[in-house]
Amino acid sequence: MNVTPANINDLSDALQMPIESGVTYVFDKGYCDYNWWHHIDQAGSIFVTRLKKNASVVCIGKLSEPEHGVVSDEVIRFNKKNLNTKRPNHYFGQDVRRIRVSRDSDKSDLILVTNDFKRSAQEIAALYKQRWQIELFFKWVKQHLKLKYYFGCSENAVRLQIYSALLAFLLLHAYRRQSAATSSIYEFATHLAYSLFERPAALLKADERRRDQAQLRVAMGSLQL
Repeated sequence: MNVTPANINDLSDALQMPIESGVTYVFDKGYCDYNWWHHIDQAGSIFVTRLKKNASVVCIGKLSEPEHGVVSDEVIRFNKKNLNTKRPNHYFGQDVRRIRVSRDSDKSDLILVTNDFKRSAQEIAALYKQRWQIELFFKWVKQHLKLKYYFGCSENAVRLQIYSALLAFLLLHAYRRQSAATSSIYEFATHLAYSLFERPAALLKADERRRDQAQLRVAMGSLQL
């Protein structure tokens, strides 16, 4: 994570991020930079994002027929050789995939673009749908970890509060996974807040289950010997 001033575009920060090979990157259309997409492609990775409505592209052909919410699945190319007077478009002349996905609500269709020609159109749409978990994460942190209001107004105070909230979330998430709790993370946090100086019953039961499983594995190993 990185905290930047409000006047810094997210893309500026992303351009400094090292690209890993064999990774699928999913991001919204705020990260629209054809040369950055080309950089991801050349690194041997996959990107899935939204295509802007005013993108100058030409359709080359179809990949699959419409089904299960997918309106169209096409191969396209960018028309413009240059992004502006000083920047050439490195993705010019290369094929990319455009997928139009309908939504149940009254909202307009999603227009996705990717360099992945192996996954099905439904799988690509599902990948982009998972990106919404990022928005839900920020919503949860703001609502439950005191990030709606700040205790101080200086930059250092705001940063410290954000870092503290993120660390608290990670510790809480790790403890919940280790405890094998089945409740939601909000319920888990509530129970934990009321039992800071004692072991909650749910966590004790989880510890007992792990001990029983370990003893069973030891017993099975002895029988095999």
